[in-house]
Amino acid sequence: RPLDLAVTVDEANERVPIIALLSMGSDPTNLICDLAKKRKRQVLMISLGQGQEPAARKLLSTAIASGDWVVLQNCHLGIGFMIEVEQWLIKLEAEIVDSFRLWITAEPHPKFPIGLLQMSIKVTNEAPAGIKAGLKGS
Repeated sequence: RPLDLAVTVDEANERVPIIALLSMGSDPTNLICDLAKKRKRQVLMISLGQGQEPAARKLLSTAIASGDWVVLQNCHLGIGFMIEVEQWLIKLEAEIVDSFRLWITAEPHPKFPIGLLQMSIKVTNEAPAGIKAGLKGS
């Protein structure tokens, strides 16, 4: 069945992230942004890698207070930070606005933290069939 992010975001909550496993030609970022616009939510996005962790920490702390959505992209490039995010979610005692959502996009990686996977909702979006559809969807 096709990926329905509206159902997924309703199943998640402010302490249950959504992990989108990436495959060739399937980036859910536009779908996330479209859904956020429909729900009147701001999306704060950052792609991990090359020292982006301090900026990502700031986005997370801002969003839990404002109820915005955070999209951490390409998290397979920041496995160490994913371990930190897992611990942050476990220890989080601050008041979190209940509309906050954490989206994580990552290619499958053998060292991705198991605990983070276990506490999250996992989704995958298969690339559309055909070259033209594949280019349109990526």
